Amino acid sequence: MEFGKLKHRITVQKYTESQDDNNPEYLTKEWVEYCTVWADVQDISTRDTLQAQSIGSTLQARAVIRYSSKAVLIDSTMRILFESKFYQINGNPKRDLHNRKTYITLELSEGLKEWI
Repeated sequence: MEFGKLKHRITVQKYTESQDDNNPEYLTKEWVEYCTVWADVQDISTRDTLQAQSIGSTLQARAVIRYSSKAVLIDSTMRILFESKFYQINGNPKRDLHNRKTYITLELSEGLKEWI
């Protein structure tokens, strides 16, 4: 894949808990921006959809992003914001088979209802 094909902007968000300065017993829980990166976001094919459903997955899309020191730390506890819609990251990101330090693929499914 060529870098010019990364034509979509996605935001990776991380769930955090922090103590309130005024009330240390109160925890603030929120999604915060981890990083915003260029990506190639593609809806999955019908064949891939059927394969995913056969194993109980709700896979909807794939996002290919450029390898970076931040991107390599993305995991399934984070979520993706793309075109005003939240996506859950399924499993661990996959590195490119040919050059492990060029691209990372994220498999995405519909976000959880409680995220709205």
